Amino acid sequence: MTTQPTETNPGTPNFEPCFTQDQVFETDGRYETTWGASRRTMLTVLAKSPEEITGILNEATKADETVEVYFQMIKEIDQYAGHLKNMLELADAAQARLLWVANAAVETKGGAQ
Repeated sequence: MTTQPTETNPGTPNFEPCFTQDQVFETDGRYETTWGASRRTMLTVLAKSPEEITGILNEATKADETVEVYFQMIKEIDQYAGHLKNMLELADAAQARLLWVANAAVETKGGAQ
C-alpha cells in the first residue's frame, strides 16, 4: 500500500542511495589526507594570537614571501570552508531522509493499531 502525500504525511519514502558503502569507506579513508592540512591550518590560526601567527610565518618564510604564505593559508581555509558547506548540505539531506523514513514508519505503525 502506497500512502499518498498530504500536508501532514509526506508519503512513502522513495529515493535512491547517493553512494555505495564502499564509496563511503573510501572517502572516509582519504579524509585526513585530503583535508587534514587545511583543517589544521584553520585550527592553528584560531589557537594563536596575531603576534604568534606573525612569528610563525616569519620563521617559516623569508620576509618577501610572507604575504604569499598568508594568501596560501587564506586559500586553504576558504577551500576547507567550502568543503564544510558541502558536508553540511549532505548532513541536511541525510537528516531529511532519516526523518522521512522515521515518519513513514511511525505512520505505518500507528495505522496498523
